[in-house]
Parts: sequence; structure tokens; C-alpha cells
Amino acid sequence: MPNVLTTLSLIFALICSFAFYFSDYLFAGLLIIAVGFFDLLDGITARANRMETRFGGFYDAVSDRYTEILILFFASYYINDFLIGFIAITGSLTVSYVRARAEKEGMACNIGFAERAERLMILAICSFFNLVFYGLLIIAILSHLTAIHRFLYVYKEYHNPKSKQERF
Repeated sequence: MPNVLTTLSLIFALICSFAFYFSDYLFAGLLIIAVGFFDLLDGITARANRMETRFGGFYDAVSDRYTEILILFFASYYINDFLIGFIAITGSLTVSYVRARAEKEGMACNIGFAERAERLMILAICSFFNLVFYGLLIIAILSHLTAIHRFLYVYKEYHNPKSKQERF
């Protein structure tokens, strides 16, 4: 059941990309909210029903990257500004990567403002008012600031003499 919800999130992201492609920014904003809703629901459902699996977590993480790439790319297509889209996509992916890499090293790293849910909400709200350019610009800036913040946090933890973390 949780994997079905993850798949629905991915399907709604695909439909959202078509909404941006066909310049229906209001519908795209609504679909972004649906993507976030199903993404939230899959984790809640998995935990509540004790259906959490390693594959489910993996599938959710991969699906999240695809949904974000689809939405941000087609939002940049809608505004005809692929540079801003590229910067937003790379920032978003880097935020996720830094967290995943830190967790692989045994360190929790969910700090920073621009996590995935926040990025989606920024774009959804901006879409409602046809301010997609500004939504992508905000995501581009905040995602890179969040990635840098996380990087510096991990650096500090590794170089903290009181930290129990192994050093590189």
C-alpha cells in the first residue's frame, strides 16, 4: 500500500509536468500539493501499519528525486528559463545528496530551511499566482544555501574534537 501511494505521487508529478508544459500554472500548483500529500501519506501509512521496508524507503527516495526533477524542469520550461531551472534542480538534488551522504556516515543531517516539502510548497504557492519564475528563483537560492549549510554542519562535526564521528 505505501508503494502504491509513492507511485501515485510520481504519477501526479508527471501530470503536473504536463500542466506546466501546457501553461496551466494553477492546475500545476494544485498537482504539486497532491504530490506532497501522497508523499507524506506513504510514509505515514508505512509506519502506522508497520509496513516499512528498506526497499520502500529506497523507492520513496528515488521517486522523490524523479518527481522533483519533473516538476522543476517543466516549471522552467513554462517560464522559458532553463538556467534558473538548472540551478533549482541542482540545488534540490544536492540538498538531498548531502543528507543521504551524511546519513551514510552515521550522521543525522536534516537541517536547513529548504527541504523537499518546503521547496514544493514554495513552487505551489507561486504557481497559484503565476509567479513561477520567482518560485524557481527562491528554490534555486534556498536549496543551495541549505546544501552549503548542511555541508558546513558535516564539516564542523567531523572536525569537532568532542565528536565521536570518525574523521575522513
